[in-house]
Amino acid sequence: MRSFKKIFAVAETELRSMVRSKAFLVSVLILPIVMLVMSFAQRRLAQHADTRPRRFAVIDASGKYYDVVAEAARERNAKLDELARLKGPQSPFEPQRVELGGRPVDEVRVALSDRVRKEELFAFVEIPIHPDVEKLRYYSDHPAYEDLSSWLRASLDANIRTERYDAAHLDAQLRVALERKVDADELGLLTRGPDGRIHPAEKQDVVRAIVVPMVPVFLLFFFVVISVPQLMNSVLTEKNSRISEVLLGSLSPTELMAGKLLGSVGVSLLLGALYLTSGLTVAARMGYASAIPPSLVIWFLVFLVLAMLLYGAVSMAIGAACNDVKEAQNLMMPMMLPLMMPMFMMGAIVESPSSPLAVGMSLFPPATPLVMLLRVGLHPTPPGWQVVLSAVLTLATTALCVWAAGKVFRVGLLAQGKSASLAQMVRWVFAK
Repeated sequence: MRSFKKIFAVAETELRSMVRSKAFLVSVLILPIVMLVMSFAQRRLAQHADTRPRRFAVIDASGKYYDVVAEAARERNAKLDELARLKGPQSPFEPQRVELGGRPVDEVRVALSDRVRKEELFAFVEIPIHPDVEKLRYYSDHPAYEDLSSWLRASLDANIRTERYDAAHLDAQLRVALERKVDADELGLLTRGPDGRIHPAEKQDVVRAIVVPMVPVFLLFFFVVISVPQLMNSVLTEKNSRISEVLLGSLSPTELMAGKLLGSVGVSLLLGALYLTSGLTVAARMGYASAIPPSLVIWFLVFLVLAMLLYGAVSMAIGAACNDVKEAQNLMMPMMLPLMMPMFMMGAIVESPSSPLAVGMSLFPPATPLVMLLRVGLHPTPPGWQVVLSAVLTLATTALCVWAAGKVFRVGLLAQGKSASLAQMVRWVFAK
């Protein structure tokens, strides 16, 4: 009982010092500020988008397609304001006819390429005699800009279809029927209520299906990445300033480590509660309150605690074993890789949450908090036994890491001189 009182006293002290620190205020405000800055920057960048005219040359081998391109460009340029509302600021397209005049085609291509390099032209396109059989040749020094090439293909494709219909002597109504595209509604699954009534399937919503499950994952990653280095630096500072030696006069290394770890978990839970409350309020105002299942909130808090205990214990062991911040950061990098892996593979997991990759990573404890939390919010949701097993495996791994970190913490906290290597830390773990 006395030992628990010491642990909670350390945890309370650690919690108060962290909450009163500037770092905590930054942690509370940084995400909203970043989101506001990004939103503002996006709007400002959109206002200052490059809308200079895109002048392009047209080599028309048949002599009958340039007028089609020019007319399509005039129609498009007349609707720039409407396009800007739908897609953002747009540049006008200005075609220029190129006459070969008996010159070799290669010479014309080289001359136009030089004009593109000098920025007299944005690009040039070569339309073959039979564009429905042969490919267009689009030349540009701006490969990332696809609006012009896509527009050219679409404009000529519509004209070529019209020529085919004219050649087949099809009437207007039949043309409309042939042009009709197949559309589809993306729906969920039908359900049967307790009363036996069948409830119709609802339309799929990108926000409900993808955004809502991803937000808690980013928040968990954000909290761990911010809190864990602070915990490591705190231990390292106390060790170098010999404060830890004074503390060890009244409590054991295990009690000191447990108290600091619980204090860090408390700070993370406080941050999580603040962000969750804000997020739920925003979701309710946007009409997405029903899209956030209570189970997702519960598992977020559970995995947040497990992740903080797991990575916090490792970071404290590293801080105790090192005497230099740079060496501690070098050791932290491989320890954080399992936390970063799910972020790189998130696209594949979202696309197929029941794949062997997703299931395997969700049962791999260092990555479980992020991956299983993501799968819990996606459809199809994982079976209950997988969620429980992932929590049990993570809890067992966390207990093992806390035990191992405690042994490293106990030896490293009083060790002076050269920082310990990974091999030495392993020996400390298994030392009797």
